[in-house]
Amino acid sequence: MRPVLRDFRRLRGTVSWRRMKQLAKEYSDFPMYSASQNVTNSLSTGIPLLLLIHHYGAATAGAYAFAVRILWTPLSLLVGSLRQVLFQKATESQHRGHSLTSLYVRTTVALFAIGIVPTLVLFLFAPPIFSWIFGPRWMTAGVFARSLILWLLFVFCNLPAILFARLIRIQRTVFFYDLALLGARVLVLAVGGLYLSAVNAIMAFSVIGATMNCFLILLVGYAVMQKEGPVNMERIRHSLATAWFGIGPLKVFGETRLGEPVEESLPDQL
Repeated sequence: MRPVLRDFRRLRGTVSWRRMKQLAKEYSDFPMYSASQNVTNSLSTGIPLLLLIHHYGAATAGAYAFAVRILWTPLSLLVGSLRQVLFQKATESQHRGHSLTSLYVRTTVALFAIGIVPTLVLFLFAPPIFSWIFGPRWMTAGVFARSLILWLLFVFCNLPAILFARLIRIQRTVFFYDLALLGARVLVLAVGGLYLSAVNAIMAFSVIGATMNCFLILLVGYAVMQKEGPVNMERIRHSLATAWFGIGPLKVFGETRLGEPVEESLPDQL
């Protein structure tokens, strides 16, 4: 007990309450916008189920929920591992003064390269795969999965966008993006429920989700480039060329071991 009290007395004089208040004010955007984003993400995930139940019934909503769960479960495991690696590489690059733009473009392109083949397979064969594995009564879930896989591909690719948005402190912009995403999802299912079949409504929902996530990737990429200097076509071409001809998909994530401890865990942006 005495060593603890001795250390407390020694450290008490080094603590500056003014500095603590200054840091709390400076970084207040982290808890404020993170909490708000968690709420909007929860609403954005839950409201589609309610709208599907309202327009098409519980059976359709159940098939949709089953398809999302089957597709997202393995994807979330992969995203969790890649998030650890990318967080370490991004923070190291930022601390060492290296270009974040190059890392952002390389990782985004690498994730797209990793995800495009499974996406094409499921887009072409999801209904028979679901029917074969889970039984004929889940064929409808496979049809929905065929549509939803397009959206989940860009959810997978937006991992760098979510992380880099926090590194460069544009949480406020991402919060308003989340609100727009929520509004677009509600609108497409509310209107689609009146005029479209369940399959077409979910396809429209997936296209809107893919488009919005693609917009987020471009928005954060532009912000990252802007932080490092003026944005022009020459810089954009150079970044794309570096991503295409430089480091391959496995090398982007291969230098850091999976399972190492990280400082932060980020919510998934759906």
